[in-house]
Amino acid sequence: MTFEDLLKKHGIDSTRCASGVGEGWLDILDQMFTELIEAGWDKKLDQAKEKFGTLRVYLTDQAFIEDGKWTKFYEIVSDAEEKSAFVCETCGAVGRMQNTRSCAWWIKTFCDPCFNRRNEERKL
Repeated sequence: MTFEDLLKKHGIDSTRCASGVGEGWLDILDQMFTELIEAGWDKKLDQAKEKFGTLRVYLTDQAFIEDGKWTKFYEIVSDAEEKSAFVCETCGAVGRMQNTRSCAWWIKTFCDPCFNRRNEERKL
C-alpha cells in the first residue's frame, strides 16, 4: 500500500496534502486516520512528513473549529507521532532514532538493517 492508497482508503481530501513519509509508517497513519475519523475529523489533511526523525501530521484549520474536538485530535496525532520514534520509517520493524552520519544533526528512525543499508548505499 502507498500513502496515496491510504488516503483513498479513508476518503481523505488530499488536494492540499504533501507527504514525505516512508512505507514503514503507513500502519501508524492508518490507525491514526481511523481514530480521527471516529472522533469526527473532517478528513482534510495538510501534510504528513518526517521531521527530526519522527512523524509530523498537520490537519487543516477547519478540523479544530468545533469546540472540544481539537483536544481529541491533538491526542490522536501526538500518539501517532510518538509511536513513530520506535518504528522504522522504511520497513515498519522495531526501530530507533539514529544519526544518519551524512551530517551530525540529521536524525531518522530506522531499524539497524535499514540503517546499515542506507549508509552502505550512500557509502558513508
